[in-house]
Amino acid sequence: MKPTTPSGATDADVPCFSTIGVFGDRSCDQLPSHVHCLRCPVFAETASQLFDRRSPVGYREEWTARLATPDEAPLGPSKTYVTFRVGAEWLAMPSAACVEVTEVLRAFPLAHRMGGAFEGLVNVRGQALLCVSLRKLLDIAADVVGGGNARLVVVAASDGRYALRVDEVDHVRRILDTDIHEPPATLTKSLAPHVHGVVHDGDSLIGVIEPQALFASLARCVE
Repeated sequence: MKPTTPSGATDADVPCFSTIGVFGDRSCDQLPSHVHCLRCPVFAETASQLFDRRSPVGYREEWTARLATPDEAPLGPSKTYVTFRVGAEWLAMPSAACVEVTEVLRAFPLAHRMGGAFEGLVNVRGQALLCVSLRKLLDIAADVVGGGNARLVVVAASDGRYALRVDEVDHVRRILDTDIHEPPATLTKSLAPHVHGVVHDGDSLIGVIEPQALFASLARCVE
């Protein structure tokens, strides 16, 4: 049996959970029986439809090319990192802390929580995640490179998962521990506490993120 759409949910582009559900004005007539939108069959059906949607243009080709590139054999103690760009800054996040990279999704702001780095909630595979602009959180200048390569990087902290909005994701790379050097004194005050080292990549530097420091800032951001 197909779930009955709650009365009042008339706009197909706006999820009912953000308008008349627990993240809206709570006027849904089915909310008393389900207690929370996560238990509602309409929410479950919406989540299942995400798996049936078309992939973004070029998605398969992009990842086919990346996965076909063999990793270089490590020459010593090393870790894998997901590298991405925020503004003009290239950063590396330990891959153990990254859950997935997904296309940019619309964030639904919460009442009285407008502005700042916290953008609201995004629906990633049927799970409502707190979405944070990493550029605003780390006070990095706006993107001047251009292009339509923005992504969401989902990370797992001890208090839950966050969706981080970044301007571009490069790939997963293995970095030798000996290739990580002390960060320069020129790092901004907002970026320095979150970076414990840098890696030289040609003429550029990649800042290596300290996950626990970043997660602490994320928790404060969404309080």
